[in-house]
Amino acid sequence: MLKIGIIGAGIISKSHISAIRKNSKVKLESIADINREKADKIANQYEITPYYDYKDMVQNENLDAVIINLPHFLHKECSIYCMEKGLHCLVEKPMATSSKDCDDMIRSAEYNGVKLMIGHVQRYFSENIKAKEIIQSGELGKIAFIVDIRNGLYITPQRPAWYLQKQLSGGGIMMNLGAHSMDKIIWLTDSNIKSIAGKVGSFNQQYDIEEYAQAFVELENGVSASINLSGCASFPVNETRIYLSEGEILIRTGIGLWVSKGSEYEKVDIQSKTDIFELQLNDFVSSIIDHKDSPIPGIYGKRIISAIEQVYQSIKEV
Repeated sequence: MLKIGIIGAGIISKSHISAIRKNSKVKLESIADINREKADKIANQYEITPYYDYKDMVQNENLDAVIINLPHFLHKECSIYCMEKGLHCLVEKPMATSSKDCDDMIRSAEYNGVKLMIGHVQRYFSENIKAKEIIQSGELGKIAFIVDIRNGLYITPQRPAWYLQKQLSGGGIMMNLGAHSMDKIIWLTDSNIKSIAGKVGSFNQQYDIEEYAQAFVELENGVSASINLSGCASFPVNETRIYLSEGEILIRTGIGLWVSKGSEYEKVDIQSKTDIFELQLNDFVSSIIDHKDSPIPGIYGKRIISAIEQVYQSIKEV
């Protein structure tokens, strides 16, 4: 049985803990967070050991792997420290705040012979899984283009301070939600990004991150896509429209899937709903136990960070 520790006791840690408790091949041993109250609360709830410095946890616990849920700017430092101690790492997205940091993480994983998996979860949503099945069946023909839209108030009082500082978060809505959009598009089409350009902006001058963004993507297989992100006061939306030669697929993540063949939309029956964190953990654990390649390796995470950097760079070049 693999022994796992969690680094970072934020909101997302609860989803990881739930997945761990449902997996018979792993055991949650400990949690680390500099916020003692948060660490103690989770430790008491799940009867595990709390730490207030992740290095103490790594040194004192006989762990096999860690799940890292820290502010983006700490992903590199923390993951490399853990990998140098021989621990496999599942790192929340985005992988890091720069492609250079991604390179350092990739090299560390290779040198230390451990698994590095990045938490890009779009492939685990039941709606996305079914949509890909329909695409690959060919019943709706070939993909012409994709439109991805994510709307929802981005700059809120609930955001931690680091989240709203580009140096610490890596960016705003493009870095955080755009990474999801790119992951979804790449996975659905089985094609990497060939070129990307875009525009970002903000009406809120208090922070140096963007609250709205657009990007135009050209994939290596010739399919194009647009990513449209609004963190302004708009109605919350998370949907992807895939236009094909013989119809259209509408994905509303977490809600459902619809198909049109030139007439009204028909809702697609999805037999089983997936828990994205359970599926993610299953893949992570399987790669370790069965000595398989990481299902979402560092090079994949770097591709998305590089694409986001290209969007930011394209603005400077205008």
